[in-house]
Amino acid sequence: MVQHPTSGGSDNPTVIFLPGGSGSRAIAERAWANFLSAGTGADRFRLVVPYSGGIDLIDDAGRVFGILDEVLACYGGDASQVHIGGTSNGGLASFALMLARPELFASLLGAPGGFPSKTRRCWRRRCPASGCSTALAQTTTAGSPA
Repeated sequence: MVQHPTSGGSDNPTVIFLPGGSGSRAIAERAWANFLSAGTGADRFRLVVPYSGGIDLIDDAGRVFGILDEVLACYGGDASQVHIGGTSNGGLASFALMLARPELFASLLGAPGGFPSKTRRCWRRRCPASGCSTALAQTTTAGSPA
């Protein structure tokens, strides 16, 4: 899945996001629909969400590198402005890809867990007994204030 920038030029940054779990198409589509496709500022960069075809993305590094090459060749983009990130197993895969070819990426963001749920909740182990009083202890839909 590729979302193209609607502002700027062909040299906009490219972000590769690797979904968690097995990295399947269903997981990638869910991350895309729920969190990535309409995020604030998404119009300023090219977002690429590859998914695996029955094999873990860590074991399919060549496919991810091939997708990156194809996206840059077909759609343009500044090769020095390619960023990679992912959540959960996708974060682990992001680290593996960065270690394999560090010259390809301007930055890396690996998140150890998934996105917050769409409802508020308190992480009890980190909250004071009186409830959630800090921004870190509250979660909301991605992009909205706590």
